[in-house]
Amino acid sequence: MVGYPKLAQSDETNINNQSATDILKDAYNNRYVWNKDFPGYTANVSATYNNQEDKGSIEVKSSIKKLKVKNVENSEIADLIRGQIMMEVNHRQSIPYEQLHGQNTLVIKNIESTTASIEEKGKDGALYKIKDRVILQVDRSMPNNMTVTVDTLETNKTSDGYLASEYLSTLKNINTNELIQEAYSIDDHEKVGNFYLLNSRRIYLSKVPDKNSQADISIKFDNFKLGVDF
Repeated sequence: MVGYPKLAQSDETNINNQSATDILKDAYNNRYVWNKDFPGYTANVSATYNNQEDKGSIEVKSSIKKLKVKNVENSEIADLIRGQIMMEVNHRQSIPYEQLHGQNTLVIKNIESTTASIEEKGKDGALYKIKDRVILQVDRSMPNNMTVTVDTLETNKTSDGYLASEYLSTLKNINTNELIQEAYSIDDHEKVGNFYLLNSRRIYLSKVPDKNSQADISIKFDNFKLGVDF
């Protein structure tokens, strides 16, 4: 059982008189995303994985549909960096709520104190836990008979929404419930101009890691420059 701490900078809300759609939409729109003026950016990157280290640079285009990892010689590390940046980009995209969830049916499964459990029925259905306008948990089915559960454990608040700073990802076999992988991630973001950009991600392949120890995967970004065209 994952324990959810009271988020230090959360917005207290009364969810008892809200619909499932209102609760999810409010939390969805409370996330930090890049706005339409996002210009893209470049940065230097260094990464450590399997006791190997490599470094290079990245380019993320303003459309967010194209990115490059450059001058990283280790192909495994290059793929790792690309995958993690793509994950970050996907979470920073500004996609209208109705486009992703408007065609699905939402049902409140349970309300316990200030936490609502919501089931989304539809093509991309999922289970959500929401508290104080923060999506604490997403549980959804994946290809190849797998389920992934992402628990948001800590957040940072900005004037434009919250950023998840610590979260646990759990991958299981959908038929046997066998654990496939657990990954505890710690993110740091840096404000560059008007945009928050990922400057560090540490990933521990453990549910309860020693945060002072060397992470199994460590990626750092610096020397950010906004604006890129390639």
